[in-house]
Amino acid sequence: MELKLGQENWVGINLIDASDYSGVPLVAYDGVEVKYRLNGGVTATKTLTLADWSEGSNGAYSMRFTAAECATEGTLSFEVTREGCAVYYGSGDIKNPAGIPVYPAENLAADLAALLVKLRNLTVRLS
Repeated sequence: MELKLGQENWVGINLIDASDYSGVPLVAYDGVEVKYRLNGGVTATKTLTLADWSEGSNGAYSMRFTAAECATEGTLSFEVTREGCAVYYGSGDIKNPAGIPVYPAENLAADLAALLVKLRNLTVRLS
């Protein structure tokens, strides 16, 4: 699956009962564990919130990766576990759609403040 660089991305997952392979409905976000890694690097644990989790039907769910978790191009691999369920493995390629420049949000406020200072000190000469 393709994920968008610097944006939040929703991925579909399926929770399947490990004994009879049926879909497992009614699983709350705090009932699962998610581990992920980017480009084969260090594995991180994702702490899900209610805003990161949406239930479909018959064990189908959607899970959100934040813009910060998708801030680097490459392959995002993840696994979702829940007691009594088969482990769900997934991956997606984080790509920059159409080569659009991504500006880090943490730099935006400081750069805009510096620009405003320069604009306030701007002298306009009319001839």
